[in-house]
Amino acid sequence: MNLAASAPPPERCPTLVSRLTSGPNLDLGYAVIDVETTGLDAQVHRIVECAIVELDPSGDIVDEWVSLVAIPEAEELGASFVHGITRSMLAGAPAFAELVPELVARLSGRVVVGHVLEFDASHLAAEFRRAGVELPDLVAAGLCTRDLARIHLPSERRSLEVCCALAGVQLTGPHTALGDARAAAGLLRWFIDAGHGFGWADRALAARGLGWPRPGPARERSGAAGLGRPDRLADPVLDERAARAGAEHRDLPERAHETDVVAERGAPRNGLGDERADGDDVAARLA
Repeated sequence: MNLAASAPPPERCPTLVSRLTSGPNLDLGYAVIDVETTGLDAQVHRIVECAIVELDPSGDIVDEWVSLVAIPEAEELGASFVHGITRSMLAGAPAFAELVPELVARLSGRVVVGHVLEFDASHLAAEFRRAGVELPDLVAAGLCTRDLARIHLPSERRSLEVCCALAGVQLTGPHTALGDARAAAGLLRWFIDAGHGFGWADRALAARGLGWPRPGPARERSGAAGLGRPDRLADPVLDERAARAGAEHRDLPERAHETDVVAERGAPRNGLGDERADGDDVAARLA
Protein backbone atom coordinates (compact mmCIF):
# COMPACT_ATOMS: atom_id res chain seq x y z
CA MET A 1 0.00 0.00 0.00
CA ASN A 2 1.29 3.46 -0.83
CA LEU A 3 0.61 5.35 2.38
CA ALA A 4 1.91 8.67 1.09
CA ALA A 5 -0.52 10.94 -0.69
CA SER A 6 0.16 12.34 -4.15
CA ALA A 7 -0.39 16.02 -3.32
CA PRO A 8 2.64 18.34 -3.52
CA PRO A 9 4.89 18.33 -0.44
CA PRO A 10 5.43 21.38 1.76
CA GLU A 11 8.15 23.91 1.02
CA ARG A 12 11.37 24.13 2.94
CA CYS A 13 13.25 27.39 3.38
CA PRO A 14 14.91 29.14 6.34
CA THR A 15 11.63 30.65 7.58
CA LEU A 16 8.12 30.43 6.17
CA VAL A 17 5.38 32.53 7.67
CA SER A 18 1.69 32.52 6.80
CA ARG A 19 -1.22 34.51 8.16
CA LEU A 20 -4.24 32.77 6.69
CA THR A 21 -6.68 34.66 8.88
CA SER A 22 -7.05 38.19 10.14
CA GLY A 23 -8.25 39.29 13.53
CA PRO A 24 -7.41 38.00 17.01
CA ASN A 25 -6.20 34.48 17.75
CA LEU A 26 -8.94 31.96 18.45
CA ASP A 27 -9.41 31.17 22.13
CA LEU A 28 -8.37 27.62 23.03
CA GLY A 29 -8.05 26.17 19.61
CA TYR A 30 -5.18 23.77 18.92
CA ALA A 31 -1.53 24.17 18.01
CA VAL A 32 -0.18 21.01 16.36
CA ILE A 33 3.59 20.93 16.55
CA ASP A 34 6.35 18.85 15.02
CA VAL A 35 10.12 19.13 15.30
CA GLU A 36 12.91 17.47 13.36
CA THR A 37 16.03 16.92 15.44
CA THR A 38 19.63 15.77 15.26
CA GLY A 39 18.95 12.85 17.62
CA LEU A 40 16.90 11.39 20.44
CA ASP A 41 18.28 13.04 23.56
CA ALA A 42 16.76 16.47 24.14
CA GLN A 43 19.55 17.39 26.56
CA VAL A 44 22.20 16.80 23.90
CA HIS A 45 20.62 16.96 20.45
CA ARG A 46 19.18 20.00 18.71
CA ILE A 47 16.08 21.04 16.79
CA VAL A 48 16.81 21.71 13.10
CA GLU A 49 13.24 22.30 11.92
CA CYS A 50 10.01 23.25 13.67
CA ALA A 51 6.44 23.64 12.40
CA ILE A 52 3.10 24.59 13.91
CA VAL A 53 -0.35 24.11 12.37
CA GLU A 54 -3.03 26.09 14.17
CA LEU A 55 -6.61 24.81 14.29
CA ASP A 56 -9.80 26.37 15.53
CA PRO A 57 -11.91 24.48 18.12
CA SER A 58 -13.72 22.55 15.38
CA GLY A 59 -10.46 21.31 13.84
CA ASP A 60 -10.24 23.63 10.82
CA ILE A 61 -6.75 24.89 9.92
CA VAL A 62 -6.48 28.64 10.42
CA ASP A 63 -2.73 29.19 10.07
CA GLU A 64 0.62 27.49 9.55
CA TRP A 65 4.21 28.35 10.35
CA VAL A 66 7.52 26.55 9.76
CA SER A 67 11.20 27.36 10.05
CA LEU A 68 14.50 25.64 9.68
CA VAL A 69 16.72 26.24 12.71
CA ALA A 70 20.43 26.97 12.59
CA ILE A 71 22.70 25.03 14.94
CA PRO A 72 26.37 25.62 15.78
CA GLU A 73 28.85 24.39 13.20
CA ALA A 74 30.33 22.03 15.79
CA GLU A 75 26.99 20.21 16.16
CA GLU A 76 26.38 17.12 14.05
CA LEU A 77 23.23 17.05 11.90
CA GLY A 78 22.51 13.48 12.95
CA ALA A 79 20.18 11.28 10.92
CA SER A 80 20.04 13.33 7.71
CA PHE A 81 18.86 10.19 5.93
CA VAL A 82 15.65 10.53 7.96
CA HIS A 83 14.95 14.28 8.06
CA GLY A 84 16.80 15.11 4.83
CA ILE A 85 18.23 18.40 6.15
CA THR A 86 21.74 19.35 5.06
CA ARG A 87 24.14 21.93 6.44
CA SER A 88 23.72 24.12 3.36
CA MET A 89 19.94 24.21 3.92
CA LEU A 90 20.53 25.83 7.32
CA ALA A 91 22.50 28.74 5.87
CA GLY A 92 20.56 31.88 6.70
CA ALA A 93 18.15 30.10 9.05
CA PRO A 94 17.48 31.69 12.45
CA ALA A 95 18.92 30.36 15.68
CA PHE A 96 16.32 28.90 18.01
CA ALA A 97 16.56 31.85 20.40
CA GLU A 98 15.33 34.13 17.60
CA LEU A 99 12.20 31.98 17.20
CA VAL A 100 11.17 31.96 20.87
CA PRO A 101 8.79 34.97 20.64
CA GLU A 102 7.06 33.49 17.58
CA LEU A 103 6.72 30.09 19.23
CA VAL A 104 5.27 31.55 22.41
CA ALA A 105 2.78 33.63 20.42
CA ARG A 106 1.59 30.60 18.46
CA LEU A 107 1.50 28.02 21.25
CA SER A 108 0.13 30.03 24.17
CA GLY A 109 -3.64 30.08 24.59
CA ARG A 110 -4.07 26.82 22.68
CA VAL A 111 -4.09 23.12 23.46
CA VAL A 112 -0.74 21.86 22.15
CA VAL A 113 -0.94 18.64 20.12
CA GLY A 114 1.70 16.33 18.67
CA HIS A 115 2.22 12.79 17.46
CA VAL A 116 4.31 11.56 20.40
CA LEU A 117 3.93 14.96 22.02
CA GLU A 118 6.40 14.19 24.78
CA PHE A 119 9.25 13.99 22.26
CA ASP A 120 8.46 17.35 20.67
CA ALA A 121 7.78 19.00 24.01
CA SER A 122 10.99 17.73 25.60
CA HIS A 123 13.10 19.09 22.75
CA LEU A 124 11.26 22.40 22.81
CA ALA A 125 11.77 22.70 26.57
CA ALA A 126 15.50 22.02 26.21
CA GLU A 127 15.89 24.61 23.44
CA PHE A 128 13.88 27.19 25.39
CA ARG A 129 16.14 26.55 28.39
CA ARG A 130 19.25 27.09 26.26
CA ALA A 131 17.71 30.42 25.23
CA GLY A 132 17.23 31.36 28.89
CA VAL A 133 13.45 30.89 28.89
CA GLU A 134 11.46 28.32 30.85
CA LEU A 135 8.70 26.53 28.92
CA PRO A 136 5.57 25.40 30.79
CA ASP A 137 4.59 21.72 30.89
CA LEU A 138 3.00 21.20 27.48
CA VAL A 139 2.46 17.47 27.90
CA ALA A 140 0.27 17.76 30.99
CA ALA A 141 -1.99 20.24 29.20
CA GLY A 142 -1.76 18.78 25.69
CA LEU A 143 -2.95 15.94 23.50
CA CYS A 144 -0.94 13.19 21.83
CA THR A 145 -2.44 11.79 18.62
CA ARG A 146 -0.44 8.61 19.04
CA ASP A 147 -2.03 7.99 22.44
CA LEU A 148 -5.45 8.65 20.93
CA ALA A 149 -4.65 6.18 18.15
CA ARG A 150 -3.93 3.49 20.75
CA ILE A 151 -7.53 3.87 21.89
CA HIS A 152 -9.37 4.50 18.63
CA LEU A 153 -7.42 2.94 15.74
CA PRO A 154 -7.18 -0.85 15.16
CA SER A 155 -3.45 -1.38 14.75
CA GLU A 156 -0.49 -2.51 16.82
CA ARG A 157 1.68 -0.06 14.91
CA ARG A 158 1.00 3.61 15.50
CA SER A 159 3.57 5.52 13.53
CA LEU A 160 2.24 8.69 11.98
CA GLU A 161 2.27 7.05 8.55
CA VAL A 162 0.25 4.03 9.68
CA CYS A 163 -2.26 6.11 11.67
CA CYS A 164 -2.84 8.42 8.71
CA ALA A 165 -3.41 5.45 6.41
CA LEU A 166 -5.95 3.93 8.80
CA ALA A 167 -7.80 7.22 9.25
CA GLY A 168 -7.67 8.19 5.58
CA VAL A 169 -5.59 11.30 6.37
CA GLN A 170 -3.21 12.73 3.77
CA LEU A 171 0.49 12.49 4.63
CA THR A 172 2.68 14.51 2.30
CA GLY A 173 6.35 15.18 2.96
CA PRO A 174 6.92 12.68 5.80
CA HIS A 175 9.83 13.53 8.12
CA THR A 176 9.52 17.22 7.34
CA ALA A 177 8.23 19.28 10.23
CA LEU A 178 5.39 20.87 8.26
CA GLY A 179 4.40 17.65 6.51
CA ASP A 180 4.20 15.76 9.80
CA ALA A 181 2.45 18.61 11.62
CA ARG A 182 -0.19 18.78 8.89
CA ALA A 183 -0.69 15.03 9.10
CA ALA A 184 -1.05 15.10 12.89
CA ALA A 185 -3.52 17.98 12.49
CA GLY A 186 -5.49 15.83 10.07
CA LEU A 187 -5.55 13.01 12.62
CA LEU A 188 -6.79 15.38 15.30
CA ARG A 189 -9.58 16.55 12.98
CA TRP A 190 -10.47 12.89 12.32
CA PHE A 191 -10.79 12.22 16.05
CA ILE A 192 -12.95 15.33 16.46
CA ASP A 193 -15.22 14.40 13.54
CA ALA A 194 -15.51 10.81 14.79
CA GLY A 195 -16.89 12.11 18.08
CA HIS A 196 -14.27 10.50 20.29
CA GLY A 197 -14.29 12.06 23.75
CA PHE A 198 -10.87 12.56 25.26
CA GLY A 199 -11.12 15.27 27.89
CA TRP A 200 -11.42 18.45 25.86
CA ALA A 201 -12.63 20.46 28.82
CA ASP A 202 -9.78 19.24 31.02
CA ARG A 203 -7.22 19.96 28.33
CA ALA A 204 -8.60 23.44 27.67
CA LEU A 205 -8.65 24.22 31.39
CA ALA A 206 -5.08 23.00 31.81
CA ALA A 207 -3.88 24.92 28.75
CA ARG A 208 -5.57 28.08 29.97
CA GLY A 209 -3.73 27.77 33.27
CA LEU A 210 -0.22 27.44 31.82
CA GLY A 211 2.20 30.16 32.81
CA TRP A 212 3.80 31.35 29.59
CA PRO A 213 6.95 33.51 29.46
CA ARG A 214 6.94 36.95 27.89
CA PRO A 215 10.09 36.97 25.76
CA GLY A 216 9.17 40.05 23.71
CA PRO A 217 7.41 40.52 20.37
CA ALA A 218 7.95 38.17 17.47
CA ARG A 219 9.80 39.81 14.63
CA GLU A 220 9.67 39.13 10.93
CA ARG A 221 12.93 37.93 9.42
CA SER A 222 14.24 39.48 6.25
CA GLY A 223 13.49 37.29 3.27
CA ALA A 224 10.59 35.53 4.94
CA ALA A 225 8.23 34.01 2.40
CA GLY A 226 4.49 33.45 2.59
CA LEU A 227 3.32 29.86 2.71
CA GLY A 228 0.16 30.43 0.72
CA ARG A 229 -2.65 27.93 0.87
CA PRO A 230 -1.49 24.47 2.02
CA ASP A 231 -2.81 22.70 -1.08
CA ARG A 232 -0.83 24.87 -3.51
CA LEU A 233 2.72 24.18 -2.43
CA ALA A 234 5.36 22.48 -4.52
CA ASP A 235 9.06 22.04 -3.82
CA PRO A 236 11.27 20.12 -6.28
CA VAL A 237 14.12 20.23 -3.73
CA LEU A 238 11.98 18.41 -1.20
CA ASP A 239 10.86 15.92 -3.84
CA GLU A 240 14.52 15.11 -4.50
CA ARG A 241 15.25 14.91 -0.75
CA ALA A 242 12.31 12.60 -0.15
CA ALA A 243 13.38 10.28 -2.96
CA ARG A 244 16.92 10.14 -1.58
CA ALA A 245 15.94 9.61 2.04
CA GLY A 246 12.82 7.52 1.59
CA ALA A 247 14.47 4.27 0.59
CA GLU A 248 16.62 4.26 3.71
CA HIS A 249 13.89 4.78 6.31
CA ARG A 250 10.81 3.42 4.55
CA ASP A 251 10.86 0.13 6.42
CA LEU A 252 11.26 1.55 9.92
CA PRO A 253 8.15 0.75 12.00
CA GLU A 254 8.27 4.09 13.82
CA ARG A 255 9.93 7.46 13.46
CA ALA A 256 13.50 6.98 14.63
CA HIS A 257 13.01 9.00 17.80
CA GLU A 258 9.51 8.02 18.88
CA THR A 259 9.91 4.57 20.38
CA ASP A 260 13.08 5.13 22.33
CA VAL A 261 12.24 8.43 23.93
CA VAL A 262 8.92 7.20 25.27
CA ALA A 263 10.38 3.87 26.35
CA GLU A 264 13.05 5.70 28.30
CA ARG A 265 10.49 7.90 30.08
CA GLY A 266 7.81 5.26 30.59
CA ALA A 267 4.12 6.06 30.91
CA PRO A 268 2.84 9.42 29.64
CA ARG A 269 1.86 12.35 31.82
CA ASN A 270 -1.12 13.38 29.73
CA GLY A 271 -3.75 11.54 31.73
CA LEU A 272 -4.80 9.10 29.01
CA GLY A 273 -3.64 6.10 31.02
CA ASP A 274 -1.83 4.27 28.23
CA GLU A 275 1.80 3.21 28.14
CA ARG A 276 3.60 4.67 25.16
CA ALA A 277 6.59 2.40 24.59
CA ASP A 278 6.38 -0.01 21.68
CA GLY A 279 8.34 -3.27 21.52
CA ASP A 280 10.45 -2.37 18.49
CA ASP A 281 13.88 -1.00 19.25
CA VAL A 282 14.30 1.47 16.44
CA ALA A 283 17.62 2.78 17.66
CA ALA A 284 19.12 -0.67 17.16
CA ARG A 285 17.95 -0.64 13.54
CA LEU A 286 19.62 2.72 13.01
CA ALA A 287 22.92 1.71 14.59
